[in-house]
Amino acid sequence: MSKYLLLGFSVLIFCTVGQGLICNVCNFKVGSVCLSSDDPCRTKEDQQCETTRVYRGSITFFTKHDCGKMIELCNKTEQRDSIFDMNYNRSCCTFDLCNGDVINQPSLTLFTGLSLALGHRAKEGGREGGREGGREGGREGGRKEGRKEGRKGKEEERTENEEGREKRKGRRKEGRKEGRKEGRKEGRKEGRKEGRKEGRKEKRRL
Repeated sequence: MSKYLLLGFSVLIFCTVGQGLICNVCNFKVGSVCLSSDDPCRTKEDQQCETTRVYRGSITFFTKHDCGKMIELCNKTEQRDSIFDMNYNRSCCTFDLCNGDVINQPSLTLFTGLSLALGHRAKEGGREGGREGGREGGREGGRKEGRKEGRKGKEEERTENEEGREKRKGRRKEGRKEGRKEGRKEGRKEGRKEGRKEGRKEKRRL
């Protein structure tokens, strides 16, 4: 009799294991409230009940309950969202309906918490965008100011060169004028000297 009972119990366990685990299903759960649920699923071979928590830092955005697709991902955390830096943490369990309770009635507190979380994320993004915009604006302003100062320096250099050329031209003109004046003066002096000399020669002949 005991052999038959043991055999029946073994068959019952085999049938239960062969049918797989029954797991809760929730596609989008915030806090303790599921906003998009489905009927419980039954796992296939080498599957377990899975809970996936999506979070960033200390803020949990939402949770998912389902039948795990890949058992090697159980109890691991991965980062799949490079834009918002969200982490996906999966935890698995091995008995029926072990992956969390599902409550299908949203509350005001839930939506308030979700709004605060999303608002915090938007605020952080706004600050980061503002800092990046400020740095970019500063670099652009610096480049413009540098080009402006460079053009101003070139203009001043050209002005100084023009003034220098004008001064050199004036000095050359003044030098030529003084040279001609001195030449005429020396010419007259030599002419008078030669005239007096010739006059004395003529007087001696007479």
